[in-house]
Amino acid sequence: MSDIAAAENADSKLTGLSESLGEGDFDRLENLWMEILENPEQLASSIADLAAVAGEGLRQGQEKIKPLLDLTWGALDEDGESAAEDSSAPGAGLSGVSPGDRAALGEVLVRAFPGRKEYLAFFLDAFFEDNVPLSVERAFFNVCDIEGASDKNVALDRFSGLLRYKPGAIVYHESGWGIGEVLEVDALLGQVEVDLEEKKGHRISVEAVDSILQVIPDESFRGLLYRSSAELERLVEEDPVGLVQKVLDDFGSPLAQKDIKAHLIAGAIDSGDWTRWWGRTKKKLRDSGFYRLDDCSPYHVEKLKEAVSFEDE
Repeated sequence: MSDIAAAENADSKLTGLSESLGEGDFDRLENLWMEILENPEQLASSIADLAAVAGEGLRQGQEKIKPLLDLTWGALDEDGESAAEDSSAPGAGLSGVSPGDRAALGEVLVRAFPGRKEYLAFFLDAFFEDNVPLSVERAFFNVCDIEGASDKNVALDRFSGLLRYKPGAIVYHESGWGIGEVLEVDALLGQVEVDLEEKKGHRISVEAVDSILQVIPDESFRGLLYRSSAELERLVEEDPVGLVQKVLDDFGSPLAQKDIKAHLIAGAIDSGDWTRWWGRTKKKLRDSGFYRLDDCSPYHVEKLKEAVSFEDE
């Protein structure tokens, strides 16, 4: 088989793994996984993808993913010696795999088997190799105490959440300082510096940042509004229904028409264009079947779980 054909075959198997998990076809998933384990080259290049599939499987409560992770660990041997039999050098067969990919595998191994010390050691070694002491990742990692935590999954979940507060992240201070952006994470001082509407250059302890600030996704309405992005302009013209949905996602459904207007003219639509734009958008919302628009004040707009025709509504 040519290198190109081999690569396509590998990609096909990885795609099949994700599809099988999504469809709940665990027999197919198991067969594809075992085929990858039987090919050392493909296994080494697929570690991150296997870790991603395993992580999603664990989030879904798929206990059958755990034996596959154990088998993966056993397949990563060197000179015929199983890594699982030599806990002093866990994952020795992964020497050619990047530390980041090893850390990804290590994390799902710890999530699946939180009591296995060799898996924790493997994860920690890979993570520390991939992230220098003063990195943003280490700053967040240090406050989670994953090694000492009684519940490893809770600690790992918090670490994953804290990683969203990297420089450039849009954040919101619910107690009155408004929206802003993370400027810096200082691992030495254990502080996060943010610029907020009402508090420029403010510093917050890394330990407390996730209890004080809410991360605003870049693709959300508030995120697009903060960035003044071209995508927001595109939605106004090309996908007004999608834009209204983003407003409802951010501020709740049902939402009064006057509130939708207030949010949109804050930076997305000129107030002089509102009447024309909303008249056109209301028709599209009704035609979609997924929105209820009240005919009396305060004219709420509500996203429905299932489509309903305007006549039935």
